[in-house]
Amino acid sequence: MSLLFASTKLARARQLKRQTRRVFKFDSVTDTQWTEFADKADALCDVSSSTFSSWHINQMCEYLQSRILKAANVTLPSSIVGNNYTPKVPKDLEILTQHYQFLNRLMHSIRLLRKTLSAGEGI
Repeated sequence: MSLLFASTKLARARQLKRQTRRVFKFDSVTDTQWTEFADKADALCDVSSSTFSSWHINQMCEYLQSRILKAANVTLPSSIVGNNYTPKVPKDLEILTQHYQFLNRLMHSIRLLRKTLSAGEGI
C-alpha cells in the first residue's frame, strides 16, 4: 500500500496540534473513482472564469486546493494515520535512492579532488 499524499502536511498537522492526518491511497484508485473525483471537483468549482481570473494568484491556489481536497475526501480511498507515520517506500525506489546518494557523494569527491589538483598545479 503506497500512501502518497496527505490532505494536511505533517508540519501543518503538528502546528495545529493534531494527532492524526488523512493520507490518500493513490495506488488503489480505480478508473471509476478517478472519474467520480474529476466530476466532483468540477462541480465544486462554481466560480465564473471572469471572477476567478480577477483573483490574486494565492487566492486562486487556495480555492483550487480546497476544492480538490473536498472532492478527494469524498471520492478517493484514504486512511487516517498518526503524525509519526512515515509511508513505506517501495524496495526498488529505496535502492535507486541509495545508488543516487552514492553517486552524488562520489561526484562531490571527484570535484574536490580536481580542485585540489588544479590548485596544486598553480604553485
